[in-house]
Amino acid sequence: MNWKRYATIALIIINGANGALAECIGILPAKDQNDRALLWRDKGRWKPMRELNGELAKGERRTVTVAYIAKDGKNQDPRRGVVVIKSGFTKPDPAPLKEVNAIALYRPWIKDPCRKRPYPEFRSNVDSNSYDDYHDRYLKTADDETFSQFHIEYESRSGCRYSDDISADAFFGLRNRSNRSQFSFDPKVVRDGPISHFATWLGIRSAYADQLVGGRQVQIRKYVADENGLACVKFRVTVGPGAFLRVNDLEKRTLLGDDGAAWQRE
Repeated sequence: MNWKRYATIALIIINGANGALAECIGILPAKDQNDRALLWRDKGRWKPMRELNGELAKGERRTVTVAYIAKDGKNQDPRRGVVVIKSGFTKPDPAPLKEVNAIALYRPWIKDPCRKRPYPEFRSNVDSNSYDDYHDRYLKTADDETFSQFHIEYESRSGCRYSDDISADAFFGLRNRSNRSQFSFDPKVVRDGPISHFATWLGIRSAYADQLVGGRQVQIRKYVADENGLACVKFRVTVGPGAFLRVNDLEKRTLLGDDGAAWQRE
């Protein structure tokens, strides 16, 4: 048997598959999950995120691999878009990690039909106040250039869109939420849209921001569902006491406008 020949054929098959199929390889329970389910990998096995609570020792912080499942069912026009992954802590680290007034941004290498050249991998840190001003209030900040490099243009069912687009969702009446507001750490902004300029002028701040101790990170990940409507988005996050994880699918906003998938460790 010419194993090199068969290995080459296997690589061609894998590389020829779309991103959704490749990402779902090895995630055996994926097709049986509901839309927007969260799984985590434990020694090669994928388990529901809720089971992670019992696996964490008291006071322990660790980094785990998580999968977000997008599932629409068969469609001639497969669902495609971007997920926003927000994580952090509401409790300080007993052995301080870097609980600082900063938010880490990460985006892997991304290729999209809406852009001729791929987006390179991106890592940076921004001031948390700048982050909140940009995404919660739509204000100009000292970190605007970094936000411009972080956000992407991506293909959706309705055409090319920007991940930080501020166009309000026309189909949700009085609510002004947009792609950009989905990046907020404040559930009220995610649900209803940006904080008004009048409230900003009065100096009204989000009470939610005071509950976040640190370790905040935001990731952008692209997905394209396969012919069966299934997509798996894998990423890594640090978890432990007080950890939270919120995932917003920019192309799957709900009527209530809450975070699409969420997990928290008390």
